[in-house]
Amino acid sequence: MELLENSDNEDLQEAEAIDIALLPPDVDNDTDVDDIADDDLVVEENNIRLLGKGILAQTAKIQIINKLGKRGLDKYTKSKESTLENMEESTSDSGPKEKRVKKDKGKNITKKTKKKEREWENIQLEEENADQAHLKIKNKMQHFPAIIEELIQRDARPLDFLKLFWPIEFIEYICSESEKYAKYKYGDNSFSVTPQEIYKIIAILLLSGYNTLPNTQLYWETKVDVQNAAISSSISRDNFLRIFRNLHFSDNNSTDETDRCRKVRPLLDHMSSKFETYAQPLPSVWSLDEAMEPYYGNHHMKQFIKGKPIRFGYKFWCLNRPDGYCIRFKIYEGREDRDPSMTLGSSVTKKIEEMKTNKINITGTIRIDRIEKAPLRDLKKEPRGSIHGLKEKNSNISLFRWHDNSQVTLATNRTDDLVCKVTTCSRYSGIHKRKIDVLQPSLIKEYNNGMGGVDLFDQFRGRYRINIRSRKWYWPIVRFCINASITNAWLLFRLIQPRITQLAFLREIVFPLLTTSLIPRPRGVVPRRTGNVQQDVRFDRIDHWPMKNSTQRRCARCHKCVTHKCSKCNVGLHIECFVPCHLQ
Repeated sequence: MELLENSDNEDLQEAEAIDIALLPPDVDNDTDVDDIADDDLVVEENNIRLLGKGILAQTAKIQIINKLGKRGLDKYTKSKESTLENMEESTSDSGPKEKRVKKDKGKNITKKTKKKEREWENIQLEEENADQAHLKIKNKMQHFPAIIEELIQRDARPLDFLKLFWPIEFIEYICSESEKYAKYKYGDNSFSVTPQEIYKIIAILLLSGYNTLPNTQLYWETKVDVQNAAISSSISRDNFLRIFRNLHFSDNNSTDETDRCRKVRPLLDHMSSKFETYAQPLPSVWSLDEAMEPYYGNHHMKQFIKGKPIRFGYKFWCLNRPDGYCIRFKIYEGREDRDPSMTLGSSVTKKIEEMKTNKINITGTIRIDRIEKAPLRDLKKEPRGSIHGLKEKNSNISLFRWHDNSQVTLATNRTDDLVCKVTTCSRYSGIHKRKIDVLQPSLIKEYNNGMGGVDLFDQFRGRYRINIRSRKWYWPIVRFCINASITNAWLLFRLIQPRITQLAFLREIVFPLLTTSLIPRPRGVVPRRTGNVQQDVRFDRIDHWPMKNSTQRRCARCHKCVTHKCSKCNVGLHIECFVPCHLQ
């Protein structure tokens, strides 16, 4: 505007009107939506600066209107940069700019506490004797539960190992709760179940893991292509479905309503306690990781983990031995409440410190964004086998970065000599076209020997997973407990018979449970009783003749074996009983 007012151009002096068009901003630039308040959108003649810096800083096109028509003036077309400079100069000359205060939207903003200042120092690494390290790790892996000695002395079988985790006392508790549930849920006062039937239900569930059919009821099919004589002869189909429907593990009237797993809490506590009991003495090396149990229904505890073999389902935190035995487990019920002033990275390092306070050494991989900006050196451009270690002076937390195929970052709270030791590992070199020795922290070597227990446990548990389904949300949790107990029982039994396979172990459990107290199958024609014969036919004294029967049957009067029958009533009768039976 100042350029137009002070110009002595003849065209401008003779112009009847002047059009000034402000071009819109670029697509990548911010718009002028928030550049001016809504109350100032009506611009007065001498108050053009209320349009705001964002609007006035755009490129402008000027046209003059005179007798010859419209004509553009490129000389006075100002770019965004030059206009912005003029705006800043004029703004500074006009006095202090009024501050715009943002309105408080009522959000509760939690102030983050100041992070703990950590002092890091480099770790001086020393080479370790590989034979001593291997012997140390091997000795840690040698452990035997005390219960094994007793089972060996009495020549225990696989079924005995199953009953370690499913004792008769707990089975009786399941029977009691199932009967209560049948009365409470369905009003079925006649329902009753015995421990022997519960064991048969478990056996059928285990059998479905290695002998899978598309439908549960096909196990009782009479056609030979899907018939399973072991199941159909041990328990009837209707009885199985009735027990399976009413199977319950807790009292609905006495459970804690705030507990998300109240339906199966007694089962979870029982199994976790038994697992730890029969893992004694506890090994010195454990592995902690997550395990998934597939579930595709709708529930607030269901998790989705991208990249996992089982993406949808319930997540369990499992503490395992290196051989895969599950010592303890806990179902993930949702995010734990943590101090809102702490970030996730700070909470991770804090838990590492708490473990050391409880005299537990922990070593694990850690993400780069959770090391609280520790000055670990970037090893991407350094040769394979490069190592950099840091130690925090106050908390004894150590960080290691090792360059293998890619960079690996580990965190540990160990304070022994192993932290400073370095060993070697064999890696293939593309340059030398052969395997070469590469430096490796001894801590990583022990970590590799101790980790993987949960992965082995997942592998064993998923081989013959129970295939019978239920619509109840807690059924996958029950299935996890059954499969986990069988896996642990098999790993314990392998200390007696190391060469027995998991399938052979399962079959030696299923067959004894299904072959006890078989249901007698009726053979031939079911004999008729006199109560089934109509009274008018029985006493009409017309065409009743004794006949020889090809098969033996019971007499309708004295209930002894007989080979004769009545030709009209079709009931077994002795010759001596024939006349009295047809007289009123």
